[in-house]
Amino acid sequence: MKNSDLKLEQLTLGQRTKTKVCIAYMKGIANEQVVDEVKTRLERIEIDAILESGYIEEFIEDAPFSPFPTIGNTEKPDTLAAKILEGRVAIFVDGTPTVLSVPNIFVESLMASEDYYSRPYFASFIRIVRPDPSKD
Repeated sequence: MKNSDLKLEQLTLGQRTKTKVCIAYMKGIANEQVVDEVKTRLERIEIDAILESGYIEEFIEDAPFSPFPTIGNTEKPDTLAAKILEGRVAIFVDGTPTVLSVPNIFVESLMASEDYYSRPYFASFIRIVRPDPSKD
């Protein structure tokens, strides 16, 4: 996205791997408390190696035993751009195509990336009858 409000902040995690991690958010749209919390949780991670985004997900998630995910993930740039424009914070990890997004809300578990391109009423209807929303 080409927008001066898109903010990218980089840090390094993993004592041995020195993996670059970048958080992205839209200033003025993303909740600053969420952005600060993401930074705090990432800075608290002390581990030898970060090889992919799943490592980070385990450290920062709110409810690891909940059946509902609190952290979203995607490999699709258009889906991630939409989430950032909705106020989510994205977490990129060098060397992995999967990008995390926080916070994840329940309805996102029922969505597919194609829902962003459909009319709202039709997309809502499809979410109700869709057999398996995780296959997108």
